[in-house]
Amino acid sequence: MTLSITTKWNDLYLQLPILLRYFLFIVIIALSQSLNASAKDSVEGNPTNLVAGKVIDPPVSTGCSGTGSIVWEIWTGISGREVSLIPLNTSPTTTQTLSSFSIPAHTMEDYGSRVRGYICPPVSGDYVFYISSDNQGELWLSSTDQPSGKQRIAWVPTVVGQNDYSTHASQQSAVITLQANQRYYVEALHKENGGGDHLQVAWKKPGEADKEIIPGASLIPFGTPAPVAPTVLLTSQQVSGSAPATVTLTASASDGDGTISKVEFYNGS
Repeated sequence: MTLSITTKWNDLYLQLPILLRYFLFIVIIALSQSLNASAKDSVEGNPTNLVAGKVIDPPVSTGCSGTGSIVWEIWTGISGREVSLIPLNTSPTTTQTLSSFSIPAHTMEDYGSRVRGYICPPVSGDYVFYISSDNQGELWLSSTDQPSGKQRIAWVPTVVGQNDYSTHASQQSAVITLQANQRYYVEALHKENGGGDHLQVAWKKPGEADKEIIPGASLIPFGTPAPVAPTVLLTSQQVSGSAPATVTLTASASDGDGTISKVEFYNGS
């Protein structure tokens, strides 16, 4: 998408002392401090801000898209209670999706599972995470959307009842500060031997007294590409002349994972 506008510098000109107006000679190469442009796309909707002739790098976080579920991987035919028995270096027997961070109770016997994807916090602030499982369970969280940065933040050493988050102190994480609309890789491991089985992962959001199972609205399936912010290039021709001057600027916008929905021109930063 390419747009062009023409702007006159009368406002700037009239702000100058009257004696300077008659002697001022303007050479405009880049309007870097006067006119900016931004673009929004149909995927993440976040703007990329630019100045004339220069592209400003977008922020690392471009928001969350694709929320609604999380991946549930299952390995069957595995006895024992320990999560260390899950053959994570092999392909799972089956893969499903969950609409919240909770697997159905009484699924089967002798299996191991991994629930993984990304969480997208709705607000910035301090969060506390909780895990409940039968048998063992572990909860891992990364400080980014990369699995390589994951750390174990809570775990269930021996079986607890469904939605029981307080039998073991290790079932509750420390306070973790998260930023809104930023993706964080999350992973829960769960091992079932025989009898009842379940897994729930909950959080307590900033300023709230009660915990809740993490809903699908804050979950993204593993492997979903992160949204890419659109890019815009704002350029102007070199103009020489006495004030007031007329300059034509052109904005070229593109987006790799969506379509450009709007390009705005505005004064200031």
